[in-house]
Amino acid sequence: MIDEKAPAPSGDDTKSYDRRQWITTSAAVAGALIATRGATAQENIQKVREAQHGQSASNPGPDNKPITSVQPDTDIPPDTDQGNGAQFWSTFSAQHRRIQPGGWARQVTVRDFPISTTIAGVNMRLTPGGCRELHWHAAGEWAFMLDGKARITNLDDHGRMFVTDVGVGDLWFFPQGNPHSIQGLQPNGAEFLLVFDDGHFSEDDTTLLSSWLRHTPPGVLAKNWQVPQSAVQKPYGIGPGGKWILQGDVPPPLEQDQKAAAQHSPLSLTDFCVPAHADEADL
Repeated sequence: MIDEKAPAPSGDDTKSYDRRQWITTSAAVAGALIATRGATAQENIQKVREAQHGQSASNPGPDNKPITSVQPDTDIPPDTDQGNGAQFWSTFSAQHRRIQPGGWARQVTVRDFPISTTIAGVNMRLTPGGCRELHWHAAGEWAFMLDGKARITNLDDHGRMFVTDVGVGDLWFFPQGNPHSIQGLQPNGAEFLLVFDDGHFSEDDTTLLSSWLRHTPPGVLAKNWQVPQSAVQKPYGIGPGGKWILQGDVPPPLEQDQKAAAQHSPLSLTDFCVPAHADEADL
C-alpha cells in the first residue's frame, strides 16, 4: 500500500516508483499463473498418459506394423508431446498420432506433400462415447467410415440441426463453416477417414466450441441462454487447447437425440449423409 501521508515522488522518481511497483506486481501475478498452469499441465499429462495406454489409443487398423515400429514415438508420443513434427513417410501408419481421452487423430497435409495444395487427409478413431468436440472450419469435409458406428451432427446454413448414425462404408459431407460433431457408438466406437478441400487444413487449427465459449463474455452467454452468470462459468476453466476429443457417455437412441434437436426448430431438410448402399436417386 502507498502511505498517503508520505510525500509523493516527483519527476524521474515517479517513473522509477511506478516501474518498481509494476515489476513487483507483475512478478507476483506471473508466479501465481505459472504455479496454476503447472498444476493443470501435470493433470493433463496424467490424463494423456492414461489415454495412451487404454482404450482411447486402440486402433482397429489396418496398420503397417513394420513402418510403425521404425518410429514408435509417432504412434505413441511422449507424455509431454505438443504439436505435430514434420513427417516424410507416405503412409498414415507412420504419421504422428495425437491421443486424447476418447480417441486419436493423425493427418497428412501440404506440410508432408508440398504438391498437395488442394487436399488434406485426417485418420480419426473414437471410442464408444468418445466425441470429436463440436467445431467448425473454413474447409469442406468429406468422410468415409472405415470401422464401427458413429453419430454425426451438423448445423446447416439455416440454423437447423441434422442428426444421424453412420456405419462402415457410409459417407458424409459438412460444408465449410457448418458446426458439427462426431461421436463413437457401441460396441467398438468408430474409425474414419476425413478429406478436406484445402491442403493447408489442420486438425489442430479448427474452431472449437469450448474455445469460442472461453472468448465470449459470460454476460453474453447468460443472456443468450437466459440463465444466471453463475451457470456459465465452467467453460472458462477449460484450458486454451479446448477439449478437441473427449470421453463422454454413449449417446441415447437416435430418435431421442433427433427429438431433442427439433425442440426449437425443425430438423434440417438437407441430408448430409450418403449411405453405403444408396441408390442413384438418393444422391
